[in-house]
Amino acid sequence: MNKLVVAYWRTRTLGESLRLILKYVGADFHDKVYEVGEAPDFDKSCWLEEKFKMNLAFPNLPYLIDGDVKLTQTIPILQYLGNKFGLLPPDHLKHEINMVDHVVMDLNWIYFNLCYASEKEFGEMKPSSIERAKAVLLQLEKYLGEKKYIAGHDLCYCDFFLFETLDKFLRLERTILEELPGLDRYLKMFLAEPLLTEHFTDPTSSWNYPLNNKYAYFK
Repeated sequence: MNKLVVAYWRTRTLGESLRLILKYVGADFHDKVYEVGEAPDFDKSCWLEEKFKMNLAFPNLPYLIDGDVKLTQTIPILQYLGNKFGLLPPDHLKHEINMVDHVVMDLNWIYFNLCYASEKEFGEMKPSSIERAKAVLLQLEKYLGEKKYIAGHDLCYCDFFLFETLDKFLRLERTILEELPGLDRYLKMFLAEPLLTEHFTDPTSSWNYPLNNKYAYFK
Protein backbone atom coordinates (compact mmCIF):
# COMPACT_ATOMS: atom_id res chain seq x y z
CA MET A 1 0.00 0.00 0.00
CA ASN A 2 1.42 3.39 -1.00
CA LYS A 3 2.06 5.98 1.68
CA LEU A 4 -0.01 9.12 1.85
CA VAL A 5 1.98 11.95 0.24
CA VAL A 6 1.93 15.60 1.22
CA ALA A 7 4.03 17.85 -0.97
CA TYR A 8 5.16 21.43 -0.54
CA TRP A 9 8.17 23.70 -0.75
CA ARG A 10 10.96 23.34 1.79
CA THR A 11 9.30 26.01 3.91
CA ARG A 12 6.60 26.09 6.57
CA THR A 13 4.32 28.62 4.81
CA LEU A 14 1.14 26.69 3.79
CA GLY A 15 2.48 23.17 4.22
CA GLU A 16 3.38 22.91 7.87
CA SER A 17 -0.14 22.71 9.30
CA LEU A 18 -0.69 19.61 7.15
CA ARG A 19 2.53 18.03 8.40
CA LEU A 20 1.58 18.87 11.99
CA ILE A 21 -1.66 16.91 11.71
CA LEU A 22 0.15 13.90 10.28
CA LYS A 23 2.81 14.05 12.99
CA TYR A 24 0.16 14.41 15.69
CA VAL A 25 -1.76 11.32 14.60
CA GLY A 26 1.42 9.31 13.99
CA ALA A 27 0.65 8.75 10.30
CA ASP A 28 3.13 6.99 8.07
CA PHE A 29 3.46 9.52 5.26
CA HIS A 30 5.90 10.81 2.69
CA ASP A 31 6.83 14.48 3.10
CA LYS A 32 7.58 15.38 -0.52
CA VAL A 33 9.73 18.50 -0.53
CA TYR A 34 10.50 20.82 -3.43
CA GLU A 35 13.25 23.41 -3.09
CA VAL A 36 13.80 26.50 -5.20
CA GLY A 37 17.27 27.32 -6.45
CA GLU A 38 19.49 30.06 -5.13
CA ALA A 39 19.41 33.74 -6.04
CA PRO A 40 19.15 35.43 -8.41
CA ASP A 41 17.11 32.98 -10.49
CA PHE A 42 15.32 31.04 -7.72
CA ASP A 43 14.82 28.19 -10.15
CA LYS A 44 11.56 26.29 -9.61
CA SER A 45 12.03 23.62 -12.26
CA CYS A 46 11.98 20.84 -9.65
CA TRP A 47 8.23 21.55 -9.34
CA LEU A 48 7.41 23.00 -12.74
CA GLU A 49 8.74 19.94 -14.57
CA GLU A 50 6.26 17.76 -12.66
CA LYS A 51 3.37 20.17 -12.16
CA PHE A 52 1.23 19.16 -15.14
CA LYS A 53 2.24 15.50 -15.26
CA MET A 54 0.62 14.34 -12.02
CA ASN A 55 -3.04 14.25 -13.03
CA LEU A 56 -3.95 16.91 -10.48
CA ALA A 57 -7.23 18.63 -11.34
CA PHE A 58 -5.85 22.02 -10.25
CA PRO A 59 -2.05 21.66 -10.09
CA ASN A 60 -0.58 23.59 -7.19
CA LEU A 61 1.36 23.28 -3.96
CA PRO A 62 0.56 21.94 -1.47
CA TYR A 63 -0.88 18.74 -2.85
CA LEU A 64 -1.99 15.50 -1.23
CA ILE A 65 -2.09 12.05 -2.78
CA ASP A 66 -3.78 9.28 -0.81
CA GLY A 67 -4.54 6.32 -3.03
CA ASP A 68 -7.02 7.55 -5.62
CA VAL A 69 -7.52 10.86 -3.82
CA LYS A 70 -5.59 13.78 -5.25
CA LEU A 71 -6.13 17.23 -3.76
CA THR A 72 -4.56 20.66 -3.91
CA GLN A 73 -5.15 23.82 -1.84
CA THR A 74 -4.48 23.97 1.89
CA ILE A 75 -8.03 24.16 3.27
CA PRO A 76 -9.47 21.16 1.35
CA ILE A 77 -6.42 19.11 2.35
CA LEU A 78 -6.82 20.13 6.00
CA GLN A 79 -10.47 19.09 5.87
CA TYR A 80 -9.65 15.80 4.19
CA LEU A 81 -7.07 14.98 6.87
CA GLY A 82 -9.56 16.00 9.56
CA ASN A 83 -12.07 13.54 8.16
CA LYS A 84 -9.53 10.76 7.68
CA PHE A 85 -8.05 10.99 11.18
CA GLY A 86 -11.10 11.89 13.29
CA LEU A 87 -10.28 15.58 13.68
CA LEU A 88 -13.52 17.10 12.42
CA PRO A 89 -15.52 19.60 14.48
CA PRO A 90 -18.98 18.61 15.75
CA ASP A 91 -21.58 18.59 12.97
CA HIS A 92 -23.38 21.65 14.32
CA LEU A 93 -20.15 23.66 14.09
CA LYS A 94 -18.97 22.36 10.72
CA HIS A 95 -19.89 25.49 8.77
CA GLU A 96 -18.62 27.85 11.47
CA ILE A 97 -15.24 26.14 11.50
CA ASN A 98 -15.11 26.27 7.72
CA MET A 99 -15.60 30.01 8.14
CA VAL A 100 -12.69 30.10 10.61
CA ASP A 101 -10.53 28.21 8.09
CA HIS A 102 -10.96 31.11 5.67
CA VAL A 103 -10.41 33.75 8.35
CA VAL A 104 -7.08 32.08 9.15
CA MET A 105 -6.25 32.01 5.44
CA ASP A 106 -6.99 35.75 5.30
CA LEU A 107 -4.43 36.20 8.08
CA ASN A 108 -1.92 34.21 6.07
CA TRP A 109 -2.40 36.50 3.09
CA ILE A 110 -1.65 39.54 5.27
CA TYR A 111 1.50 37.73 6.36
CA PHE A 112 2.56 36.67 2.86
CA ASN A 113 1.99 40.07 1.29
CA LEU A 114 4.28 41.59 3.89
CA CYS A 115 6.97 38.91 3.98
CA TYR A 116 7.33 38.74 0.20
CA ALA A 117 7.54 42.52 -0.24
CA SER A 118 10.83 44.23 -1.03
CA GLU A 119 13.04 45.43 1.83
CA LYS A 120 11.77 49.01 1.39
CA GLU A 121 8.14 47.94 1.13
CA PHE A 122 8.50 45.65 4.15
CA GLY A 123 9.52 48.56 6.35
CA GLU A 124 6.73 50.74 5.01
CA MET A 125 4.04 48.06 5.17
CA LYS A 126 4.82 46.36 8.46
CA PRO A 127 3.02 48.74 10.88
CA SER A 128 -0.25 48.71 8.93
CA SER A 129 0.00 44.97 8.21
CA ILE A 130 0.45 44.21 11.91
CA GLU A 131 -2.53 46.40 12.78
CA ARG A 132 -4.69 44.63 10.18
CA ALA A 133 -3.59 41.27 11.58
CA LYS A 134 -4.31 42.38 15.15
CA ALA A 135 -7.87 43.30 14.18
CA VAL A 136 -8.46 39.79 12.84
CA LEU A 137 -6.70 38.21 15.82
CA LEU A 138 -8.95 40.14 18.20
CA GLN A 139 -11.97 38.59 16.47
CA LEU A 140 -10.39 35.14 16.84
CA GLU A 141 -9.65 35.88 20.50
CA LYS A 142 -13.33 36.64 21.07
CA TYR A 143 -14.43 33.57 19.13
CA LEU A 144 -12.08 31.31 21.11
CA GLY A 145 -13.32 32.75 24.40
CA GLU A 146 -12.88 30.26 27.23
CA LYS A 147 -12.83 27.26 24.91
CA LYS A 148 -9.79 24.98 24.96
CA TYR A 149 -9.76 24.59 21.19
CA ILE A 150 -11.39 26.53 18.39
CA ALA A 151 -14.42 24.17 18.23
CA GLY A 152 -14.66 23.47 21.96
CA HIS A 153 -13.12 20.79 24.16
CA ASP A 154 -11.82 18.58 21.35
CA LEU A 155 -9.06 19.29 18.89
CA CYS A 156 -9.98 19.65 15.21
CA TYR A 157 -8.00 20.10 12.00
CA CYS A 158 -8.49 23.90 12.02
CA ASP A 159 -6.53 24.19 15.27
CA PHE A 160 -3.35 23.10 13.52
CA PHE A 161 -3.83 25.81 10.89
CA LEU A 162 -4.55 28.51 13.46
CA PHE A 163 -1.68 27.49 15.74
CA GLU A 164 0.88 27.45 12.94
CA THR A 165 -0.31 30.86 11.72
CA LEU A 166 -0.06 32.34 15.22
CA ASP A 167 3.48 31.05 15.57
CA LYS A 168 4.51 32.63 12.25
CA PHE A 169 3.09 36.00 13.28
CA LEU A 170 4.80 35.83 16.66
CA ARG A 171 8.14 35.35 14.90
CA LEU A 172 7.33 38.34 12.70
CA GLU A 173 6.24 40.58 15.60
CA ARG A 174 7.02 39.29 19.09
CA THR A 175 4.49 41.58 20.82
CA ILE A 176 1.50 40.67 18.66
CA LEU A 177 -0.22 38.48 21.27
CA GLU A 178 0.55 40.63 24.32
CA GLU A 179 -3.04 41.89 24.57
CA LEU A 180 -4.59 38.60 23.47
CA PRO A 181 -4.26 36.28 26.47
CA GLY A 182 -6.56 33.60 25.08
CA LEU A 183 -4.58 33.16 21.89
CA ASP A 184 -1.32 33.37 23.84
CA ARG A 185 -2.51 30.53 26.11
CA TYR A 186 -3.67 28.56 23.09
CA LEU A 187 -0.29 28.90 21.37
CA LYS A 188 1.65 27.84 24.47
CA MET A 189 -0.67 24.86 24.98
CA PHE A 190 0.09 23.65 21.46
CA LEU A 191 3.83 24.13 21.89
CA ALA A 192 3.63 21.90 24.99
CA GLU A 193 1.67 19.13 23.21
CA PRO A 194 3.51 15.85 24.02
CA LEU A 195 2.62 14.24 20.68
CA LEU A 196 4.42 17.07 18.87
CA THR A 197 7.41 17.53 21.18
CA GLU A 198 9.76 15.48 19.03
CA HIS A 199 8.70 17.35 15.90
CA PHE A 200 9.23 20.74 17.55
CA THR A 201 12.62 19.87 19.01
CA ASP A 202 14.15 17.90 16.13
CA PRO A 203 16.43 20.35 14.26
CA THR A 204 15.92 18.37 11.04
CA SER A 205 12.11 18.40 11.15
CA SER A 206 9.96 20.56 8.88
CA TRP A 207 9.09 22.74 11.89
CA ASN A 208 12.60 24.12 11.53
CA TYR A 209 12.34 24.79 7.80
CA PRO A 210 12.44 28.48 6.83
CA LEU A 211 9.14 30.23 7.39
CA ASN A 212 9.07 31.46 3.80
CA ASN A 213 10.78 30.77 0.50
CA LYS A 214 14.21 32.00 -0.48
CA TYR A 215 12.93 35.01 -2.42
CA ALA A 216 10.96 36.41 0.52
CA TYR A 217 12.43 39.39 2.36
CA PHE A 218 11.36 38.00 5.75
CA LYS A 219 12.38 34.35 5.83
